[in-house]
Amino acid sequence: MPPTFQVEYNTALTDFTTKYNTFTTLEATAPDSTITKIEANNAIYDDLMLLLGDLKAIVPAIYDDEVTFTYLKSIISSPGPAGLKGTITNSNSTLPVSEAILRLTDINRETTSEADGSYNFGNIRQASTSCKS
Repeated sequence: MPPTFQVEYNTALTDFTTKYNTFTTLEATAPDSTITKIEANNAIYDDLMLLLGDLKAIVPAIYDDEVTFTYLKSIISSPGPAGLKGTITNSNSTLPVSEAILRLTDINRETTSEADGSYNFGNIRQASTSCKS
């Protein structure tokens, strides 16, 4: 056995024990978080239903079929996370730049352009104020 085995084993055991304890704690509290989320979603749904009732009261009867929960949700919901994609080209030749590394420094995201110059950061939570390549 290597002379450092016992030290490495003890370090790994300590790391594992810490992670395992964190996992079991989070697993035990997860149902409470789920119940909280369900209750919040139900409260929002109840508010939306009241809003829908108010909307139906003020919209002319000929539009009753159009004033639905789906319609109401669509006008107040966000379309989802934003994405960022594009094509990078050489400013002198306008040819695509492949394998350029692009970084969104504010949110610590990075991607590399393809052979045709295209890049795609995918969905991002917030826009970066600076972009360096």
